[in-house]
Amino acid sequence: MKVRITGWRAKNLRGYLRDIEIDLSSQPKRWTLLQMPNGTGKTTTMRLFRDALTGATLSSAEVNSLKADDTVEHGMFELSLMIDDEPWRVEMSFDFRTGRCEYSTTSVGIRSGGNKPGRLPTVLRDTLQKGITELFVFDGELAAEIIELGAKRADNSIRALYKLDSFGELERDIDAQVKKRRNNAASISAATTKNSIDRFTRELEEAETTLAHLQRDERKLQSGRIEAEKAIAELESKIGELSSQQEKYSDELAEINQQILQDKSAISELTAHSTELFRSPPLFHDTVRERLDSLGGTMQKLKLPRTMSEEFFLQLADDANHSCICGRELGPVERETIRKNAKEFLGHDQIAVVNQMKLALRDSGQSGETLGNALEQLRTARDRLQMAEQRKLRIEDELEEAGLTEIGEFKDEKSKISFRLESLLEALDKLAGDHFDFSDIAWKSNIPACKREVKARQRKRDTAAGTYEFIQKTEALKALVKSVESNAITRLRRRIKSSTNKNLEDILANEQLRVASIDGSLRLTTDDLELKTSVSEGQKLAVSYAFLTALLAEAPHRFPFIVDSPAVSLDVEIRRTVGELIPPLFEQMIIFVISSEREGFAETFFSRGDENVEFITISIDPVTGRPAQKKGQKDFRSFHTNLGGSV
Repeated sequence: MKVRITGWRAKNLRGYLRDIEIDLSSQPKRWTLLQMPNGTGKTTTMRLFRDALTGATLSSAEVNSLKADDTVEHGMFELSLMIDDEPWRVEMSFDFRTGRCEYSTTSVGIRSGGNKPGRLPTVLRDTLQKGITELFVFDGELAAEIIELGAKRADNSIRALYKLDSFGELERDIDAQVKKRRNNAASISAATTKNSIDRFTRELEEAETTLAHLQRDERKLQSGRIEAEKAIAELESKIGELSSQQEKYSDELAEINQQILQDKSAISELTAHSTELFRSPPLFHDTVRERLDSLGGTMQKLKLPRTMSEEFFLQLADDANHSCICGRELGPVERETIRKNAKEFLGHDQIAVVNQMKLALRDSGQSGETLGNALEQLRTARDRLQMAEQRKLRIEDELEEAGLTEIGEFKDEKSKISFRLESLLEALDKLAGDHFDFSDIAWKSNIPACKREVKARQRKRDTAAGTYEFIQKTEALKALVKSVESNAITRLRRRIKSSTNKNLEDILANEQLRVASIDGSLRLTTDDLELKTSVSEGQKLAVSYAFLTALLAEAPHRFPFIVDSPAVSLDVEIRRTVGELIPPLFEQMIIFVISSEREGFAETFFSRGDENVEFITISIDPVTGRPAQKKGQKDFRSFHTNLGGSV
């Protein structure tokens, strides 16, 4: 889908929206800059854009907050669009007496043309849902949410834009089919069977309720863990800053910090690599590899599996022809003999499995790194990390003894939080760790055990209802859906992280800030800090631009990018970089600016050519309260206001 905004108009609304019409034409220029004073309705316009696109339901208070003054009874806002080269208009009519908002849409489609009451069609609103619209109609609060530790905003943005939520809908559809099957089975069962189903259902509900409570406790513990880890990271940052200020130790600390980052990265990679080797029998141990190689050779020597399948002979015996493919006449005795001997051969599905075994066994003899080698490298990396951390602690102790008492205070506070973190981790392990040695009654206090109990009780109930086989197939399908979803989000995170960091290299050329991972939020890092938890407002905005451009650049749909005051918290040099790098990534940008943003940011558009840029300047007459609109670069350059505030 390709969406373009071609204009908007409003009457009797606050700020410049009292009586205004902005016409960008059916073929809008690539970039539109609207310069307005603070307090004249930029934020209100952004909000109306989002409401018109998503068809949001407004409360009476929200409707009445839009009116120009107490004398007006009605108002309207109309947004003009081109959606896949088809013109659309969405009108919001406001009744300030009742506090109601009603929608109507106009289009010229063959089947859907004309003016109709209601919002955009469902198929369009599904694509323009709130989570997506907030990305290209940029909400200033989004910048903080995207990099907030523990938040899910970055992940939710990826899921919304790439429609990964549809996997969840598919799982719910599968569950609905299961429920329907169970209900149908229960409704036609005999009384005794139905009693069994009811009893097993009550037992299952007990286990499911217990599981829900345990998972709620896990969420609380995880939240406490995240807060503790964040606090420890901030204290380590403070200790590091104080330590690095001491000239005697600055070089050594920089070397140690670099070593710690490298060792932690190596441990992470080697742990994942060891897990892969553990799952590969030929690489587990040389003896296992030799035995598998021997089995593969035996299967090759015996020509297993046989090339003919059981189905071939059964089909031959049931064929209506009276003769075999060799020309011999087939009678009842011959056909029965063929059926009997067919069982000596493998079925089609069995042949496929055995062939896969042969292929795997053929490759098992290939040489490669064994698990033992990988574990030895992992052990070495852990030893290096421990030594580096001990060196760092020694320097901190020396600085504390030399009179830097703040370090001691930070270390004491860190020790207390670390103790609390250990308790949280211990509680999490007991709650969520998979301890197979737990007794049968442990399912009431351990999530994996409780899940096994739920599964066992589900099997009893489903077997009683005669739906167990159906349930098994649906569970396999749900597992496949989850696997596809997990792989999709992992690949998208990796790709968007790489593009975001590439953008940051250009936007923040003099800083080391980059994205370490996308795990719900954006986790930031530098060469000196493994986890950067404190960033300025300008850095938040720069990271958000880098992330959003990476996210939207390869999106399945083409949207305009609409932003309010994009550079107000950036310094002039970064403004200039953002103004040069971001606009070319979008086919349409609508940018609301104030006069102070001309320097550094808006001035980068002055040389892009009048055929590509629309300059619009809007001011409010202080006497009449009516807006005045001027187009062109000359008025845009000379406009200046001392008004303050925001709407």
